[in-house]
Amino acid sequence: MDKSLTNAKAALDIKHDPELASLFSKLKREHAVQDNFVKAENIHFRISFDGHEHGSIRNTVLRMLEDAYRNVGLKLNYYPSETVTVILYSDRDFFDVTHAPSWAGGLFDGKIRIPVKGIKDRKRNLKGLFVMSTSTL
Repeated sequence: MDKSLTNAKAALDIKHDPELASLFSKLKREHAVQDNFVKAENIHFRISFDGHEHGSIRNTVLRMLEDAYRNVGLKLNYYPSETVTVILYSDRDFFDVTHAPSWAGGLFDGKIRIPVKGIKDRKRNLKGLFVMSTSTL
């Protein structure tokens, strides 16, 4: 992330480009929020999250992702070979970083980004989101 910010800033110093400026702004927001995130991973997924706020759900999320990976892979006869990054945000951080509409339950932009306020009560919805997200890989 630090290298991406440095390179984007250097490119903007050479020439202002609106798309690059937008990307640079998003990277800065993401970096500010994820600076102290904890990472966990298994063979198929890498997750990042606020360990203080969401640490207790790490294993639950990894299990749900693996279930979605197997189920979707079986249905499509396709299993992504690359590790998929999943970022768990508080509701506020999710919308601050992604600028997604208020009705969004998650976002996929090469990474699966999910707001997790009340995740224990939303397991069924989260499983559906994982199935949809992993089916687009």
